[in-house]
Amino acid sequence: MGMCSFYSDIYEVVDDPSLDSIISWSKSNKSFVIWDPKELVEKILPRLLHYKLSHFITEIEIYGFVRIEGSEHLEFGHEQYFVRGKPELLTKMRYQAVSNMVKKGRERAEKKISVGDQMMRCRYAPIRFNKIKRSSKKSSKKAKAITPLETIYESLWYCVSFGEKNNSLLLRLTPSRNVVSWTSLVFGLVQNGHFSSVLLEFLEMRREGVFPNDFTFPCAFIAAASLRLSVTGKQIHGLSVKCGRLLDVFVGCSAFDMYCKTKLRGDARKMFDEIPHRNLATWNAFLSNSVTDGRPREAVGAFIEFRKIGGHPNSITFCAFLNACSDELLLSLGEQLHVLVFCSGFDTIVSVCNGLINFYGKCKKIHCSETVFAEMGTKNDVSWCSLVAVYVQNHENEKASLLFLCLELGRSVHAHAVKACAERTIFVGSALVDMYGKCGCIQDSEQAFGEMPKKNLVTMNSLIGGYAHQGQVDMALALFDQMAPHGDGNSGVDEN
Repeated sequence: MGMCSFYSDIYEVVDDPSLDSIISWSKSNKSFVIWDPKELVEKILPRLLHYKLSHFITEIEIYGFVRIEGSEHLEFGHEQYFVRGKPELLTKMRYQAVSNMVKKGRERAEKKISVGDQMMRCRYAPIRFNKIKRSSKKSSKKAKAITPLETIYESLWYCVSFGEKNNSLLLRLTPSRNVVSWTSLVFGLVQNGHFSSVLLEFLEMRREGVFPNDFTFPCAFIAAASLRLSVTGKQIHGLSVKCGRLLDVFVGCSAFDMYCKTKLRGDARKMFDEIPHRNLATWNAFLSNSVTDGRPREAVGAFIEFRKIGGHPNSITFCAFLNACSDELLLSLGEQLHVLVFCSGFDTIVSVCNGLINFYGKCKKIHCSETVFAEMGTKNDVSWCSLVAVYVQNHENEKASLLFLCLELGRSVHAHAVKACAERTIFVGSALVDMYGKCGCIQDSEQAFGEMPKKNLVTMNSLIGGYAHQGQVDMALALFDQMAPHGDGNSGVDEN
């Protein structure tokens, strides 16, 4: 059935004319109507790995569907991506659902509550969920009960705030556990690095007869890969085939990454070849794992194949390819990639520039590494360490020592100037602006310049020199224009 995801399964069922008496598109072509719930449960839901109408409705609501108010029948739609005749929008719909789930989970996790409140939440969690259970039994009353969606986000919040034990207890107290509840649990455990618990909860979920979906399987594959459990990974692979989820691009990519991490190269290659729809993440996983396994030539070949089919690389792709060229000292290929980086607009991405510095350094092109470093608008710790490593690899120990000590010594002097309350004087401030500019820390240079109450020509020249050193010509010219005399003959700069 094409891409075997939850969304495409629903779309194909709704779009099937032979099932119009049970479920079909509405008149607006932007929602679907369930005409015969009984027939839906008996004939269609087993194809979607569901056996209760309530569980099916809960899952589609979690995945972004909304019940249409005012309809005489069960009618559900999506705000913009579930449209008749446009199955290509399903991918965007899926991304939106994942994004919303992660966003709301983080919102729960970022709430600042007191320790006492945390203890009260843990202590009275059974009471809280007993109320949910009672409210579900008394459905005739219009009491506001906590929705399944709130239960899931509460589970994610507990996993971050209180750890895996309280989160597992929370799930046990939930009156009806479905695949979304279990997925939220294993997702939270993966995020916190409790990989053994992920596999145990995954096993418990299967014991309850709940089938994993295309969000659950990637979590299980990540756990098996992190624990280097190749046999367990193969068992999860087999289950994904049984459930018809392996053809999903995310599940397939996770299975491929698991085989790579567990050093089963033959199975990994076979898995990669069997993925029908390879996205950018799949190619990035192949490139990165090939480099990590010491097969840079294979990574280079994969990148060329990726470009031949019209693929557009991102920063991760560029960094992986640069690492492959560095390991094989493929200077010509790396230089061609540098041109592609520039043409694609990735020459301003810090991680890509750091990869170029490392690549040229390993190919004995120190001046190229220095040029890339000097032209970087923003530098981080990796940028500095990369250039120091280039000098060390090429036996330029004196330059490496000077580069390392220069910045550290300059920051120490700045700290002493702050302690002595002398950093705002014109002479000291101008020296700090010049020092940071020559060290490539243009943001620190701008900050020192901005904090000076008075500025003179030396100060302005120092910052212009810093911009010129970083290749920021427009900024240098703009500052020079500010120094030019106005109509009254004044430049606004203290010349003393």
